[in-house]
Amino acid sequence: MIGRDMSNTKKTVNEVPAGVKVILSAQNLHSPDVQGTSFELHKGEIFGFEGLIGAGRTEMIRILFGTDPKADGDIMLHGKKVKFKNPQDAIAKGIAYLSENRKRYGLVTNLSITDNTVLPSYDKLSNGIVINQKKCRTSTEHFVNLLRIKTLEIDQKAKNLSGGNQQGRPCQRLLKDAEIIIFDEPTRGIGIGSREEIYQSMQDLVEQGKSIILVSSDLTEILHL
Repeated sequence: MIGRDMSNTKKTVNEVPAGVKVILSAQNLHSPDVQGTSFELHKGEIFGFEGLIGAGRTEMIRILFGTDPKADGDIMLHGKKVKFKNPQDAIAKGIAYLSENRKRYGLVTNLSITDNTVLPSYDKLSNGIVINQKKCRTSTEHFVNLLRIKTLEIDQKAKNLSGGNQQGRPCQRLLKDAEIIIFDEPTRGIGIGSREEIYQSMQDLVEQGKSIILVSSDLTEILHL
């Protein structure tokens, strides 16, 4: 289908060397949908949560990102206890979240590819109230090439992209400033070729020193990454 053999795809090597610091941890998180979850995420690691839809995976992530409140437990960032009252708090601390529902939470589908790419960065791409359009286009072109987004032009509306390329749009924004990136079902509903490209993008991110939490109902995907 995609012009190459996928049966022998090399498994990602993502073992954490001794002495690598824990960048994020959760201790005994509780909410109406989450019962006693604890874990540690190391710098440069892909950490996977696997389970069926409805098992509380997304609800746990929403607590980490400040979207839903927790009833009990602690979240530690760089060894210090933190409390995120809203997603803005989490974003300010270098945490990004790619939702499983990309059309509802990840994209503004009626805006262009460029607008979607630079949406969180207008403060860095403007001088007061004037937006530097040249910087916006340069930044967008950089990430389109980096993530191999297939588009005729960057002024195209996001809603006209394929499912796999739509999934790449939020990825562009995550590459900007985030230190910890949460991927919730990043490959659901996309083709095998686009899936492999997203896997490669995730591996590129950890090679840059970023840390990833991967949530998936696909056990093969979890074991691969």
